[in-house]
Amino acid sequence: MTLGRKLSNYRKLMGMTQQQLGDQLNLSAQAISKWENDLAEPDLTTLKTLANLYKVSLDDLLDVQVSMRAPTQIVDADAVAASITSAIDEKLSEEPKTVGFCKVCGIAVTEENLGVREPVVKCKKCVEAEKRAAREREEKARIERENEKKAAERKLRANRYNLTAKRNKSLIVGGIVAGLVLLSLIVALVQNFSFDLLLAGIVFTYCVFSFVSMLFYDTPVINVISYMCTASIKWPGLIFTFDLDGFLWLIGMKLLFAVLGFLFGLACAVLGLILGLAIAPFVFPYIMVKIHRDLVSGTIGDYVEI
Repeated sequence: MTLGRKLSNYRKLMGMTQQQLGDQLNLSAQAISKWENDLAEPDLTTLKTLANLYKVSLDDLLDVQVSMRAPTQIVDADAVAASITSAIDEKLSEEPKTVGFCKVCGIAVTEENLGVREPVVKCKKCVEAEKRAAREREEKARIERENEKKAAERKLRANRYNLTAKRNKSLIVGGIVAGLVLLSLIVALVQNFSFDLLLAGIVFTYCVFSFVSMLFYDTPVINVISYMCTASIKWPGLIFTFDLDGFLWLIGMKLLFAVLGFLFGLACAVLGLILGLAIAPFVFPYIMVKIHRDLVSGTIGDYVEI
């Protein structure tokens, strides 16, 4: 019978579970299980503790056998037992002093393989394994921090690039349209110069430039134009007779309402453009300042759709 099998049988005879035995020896149930499944063996000090606990001798646990002599020779049993006891005591005296049992792997810890004593006893091997695992966790955390930092830098560069491209596009298109208006102003001034015309032309050119530039952003300019262009009028219901004249009258009124509705929508759109031209000069500086701040911080406000 193997040592593990014996340890299992003696424990069961004592009516103890692996967890209860482990608590008495300051070990884990996994360590006891390894012993009883012959995956590991307790050291001699632990065997002596187990023999005292199970109330058996070390001979019973270790299967110590006495070499047989000739049948005619009488063997002194007491002398053999004393010799075995003396050999075991000598072996125990050679063993280093046990500090305790490792809380992780369950082996007996001596001064030679002591890792830490407080807050719990651990062997050097387990302490080194924990330090190695801690270094691996720190390295993994450092790599994750670096990856997060690189991702944030990439996002920052992308935001600045997209915002800069959006700003440049709006200014270029606005500048082209304003340039056409300015060219018309120059032609008009050449034909008939007037200071009032010059001043009005400069103001109108700036209004056109800011208006076209603000069409690229989600600003009050876009909101006003969208609202005015989608405005509609609800016409009253029509009552007609079920005859030829009634149907002709109905068709005529529908056509009239359609024309009036188109004219109303066109008027609202024109009014929206006029209002957009009026408020764009005031919105333009605010948006430009906000874009500059966002470029510095690397963020993109909700006024920009990338």
